[in-house]
Amino acid sequence: MVAEQTTITSHQSRRLTARVGSHTLRQGLSLIVALLLVALVALAVYRIQQLPNAPIVVNPTGLSALQYHQLADTLGTQADNNVLQADLPSYLAQAQTLDWVAQADIRRDWQQGLQVHVVPRQAVAKFGSEHLVDATGTVFAPADSNDLNQPYWVRLQGEREYAAAMLQQAKQVTDWYAPLGLRLQEVIVTPRLSWLLRFDNGLRVLVDNERTTEKLYQLSILLQNQLQPQLAKLQTIDLRYKNGMAVTWRQPDYAPTSEAAAKDSGK
Repeated sequence: MVAEQTTITSHQSRRLTARVGSHTLRQGLSLIVALLLVALVALAVYRIQQLPNAPIVVNPTGLSALQYHQLADTLGTQADNNVLQADLPSYLAQAQTLDWVAQADIRRDWQQGLQVHVVPRQAVAKFGSEHLVDATGTVFAPADSNDLNQPYWVRLQGEREYAAAMLQQAKQVTDWYAPLGLRLQEVIVTPRLSWLLRFDNGLRVLVDNERTTEKLYQLSILLQNQLQPQLAKLQTIDLRYKNGMAVTWRQPDYAPTSEAAAKDSGK
């Protein structure tokens, strides 16, 4: 009986020893694998840190020569770090400091470095003497100051916060007065929100901020009908009245030199 118990105990001891050995081996292998992974990561980090600084490449598509050079001068030709560690948001912010940039995109390219692509704002009118405005009403300074001399753009004058409203009004007036052969040249909005519109034939139209659009539309209809024969003789039309308007005639083409009340036919 004692011998049998001894045999069983020895067998269990051998199994326990085998388990311990197997566990120790697995731990050893796991440790080796972990050390190898750490070594590989450290090597990868080291190799990345040794990469040269990434070149900055500006895509010229859609840019004028001045826009391209201005953007390249702003960003520089080489990043402060390699292609993986370069701070893209920082370069994106630098590109967006340029007034004329509408959208900017910067991507990493293993072979060519940082690829920069921007979409410039497309001007539709002048704003003041030093700025342009795009279709969204955003006022910006152009890369090329010669763009300010385009003769076919309407000039908007006033506070920047009114730029979008002025642009919208200018578009409507352009459409309404085109049948008369009149081209809008300038829109001025004063701090008190009075409007002054100048046309290419010298006609000036004054209007307040009450029912502005309605008054300008009704005037276009009146000029195409009752006042059409007198169009060339009109110098100033003042719509800042509730029930009518005041007209100043050109001299010496028309006898009256003082303002004459002309009632709106729709009133």
